[in-house]
Amino acid sequence: MDVICRGNRLIGVDLEGQDLSLADFSSDTIEDCNFSYTNLAGAKFPFSKIKNCNFTGAKLIGAIFADSEFENCDFSYSNLIGSNLDSVYCKNSKFINCKLIGCSSKKGKFKSSNFENAKFLGADLEAAYFYQCDLTNTDFSRSNITDIDLSDD
Repeated sequence: MDVICRGNRLIGVDLEGQDLSLADFSSDTIEDCNFSYTNLAGAKFPFSKIKNCNFTGAKLIGAIFADSEFENCDFSYSNLIGSNLDSVYCKNSKFINCKLIGCSSKKGKFKSSNFENAKFLGADLEAAYFYQCDLTNTDFSRSNITDIDLSDD
């Protein structure tokens, strides 16, 4: 399915289990949507505002979220291998048991988010900021953590 929504609003849509690989949501406003168990491999979300969305178990391999904003989103058990999260702003979101292997999140800002048991293996987290985040059992093995900030205050 070819999905191109650039600069639009997507509100309250249930897309659970759909194949939206390579979809283009660039600069969209996305609210209250269900993307759980959806194939979003290679999807583009740069400069988007995403709020109250469920991405549980979604396949987001190679997805591009650069310069996007997230609030109250759930990425638990999702696969974000090789995704681009550079310069994202993320608040009150869940990445529990999430695979972030080889992802890039340079200058990403994460506030009050839960990364319990997440795997950042080989990720590029240069100058990323994790403020009051739950990092219990989070694996940063072989990742670039130059200038990373893990502040609690």
